Parts: sequence; C-alpha cells; structure tokens
Amino acid sequence: MAREGGLRRTDLVWNQAEGTCWVPANTLPGLFASAKPPSLVSAPAPPAPAPAGRKSRGRLLLALAVLIVALLALLALLWLRHA
Repeated sequence: MAREGGLRRTDLVWNQAEGTCWVPANTLPGLFASAKPPSLVSAPAPPAPAPAGRKSRGRLLLALAVLIVALLALLALLWLRHA
C-alpha cells in the first residue's frame, strides 16, 4: 500500500509490535523503503485520537442525557395531546 502511493508518511497506522496504538506511518522502519521520499513538504501529522476513557465516557453520558431529555419531551407532548 505504501509503495503504491495509497499510504502517506503522515497517515496514522496501527503499531501492534510496540503496543502503542496509532503512530505516523513514517515512524515504522522499512514501510517506505522502496518508495521515493516526497519532494514537497507534507502537512504535519494529525493529532493522535484521544484514548478511550474519560472523554468517550463523557460523550456517552452527554448522549444519554440528550436522549432522556428528548424522550421526556416526547412523553410530555403525548400527554398534553391526550389531556
């Protein structure tokens, strides 16, 4: 994939050998061995995704709270319609 140009040096790839999750492709030795180095300066690598934990738990709780409020609003509308 790297040799065919489908993978950029700044793309994030899974590094199972190190057990470190996602790393820039250019940090893995030999991945771009036969590919030509880019002639132009490429954009910096995007920030690593947030580790699962607090942030995803907070988003899950927020989504749950929004769902509960939406259901309560729907129930209130139904109750007012039949009252």
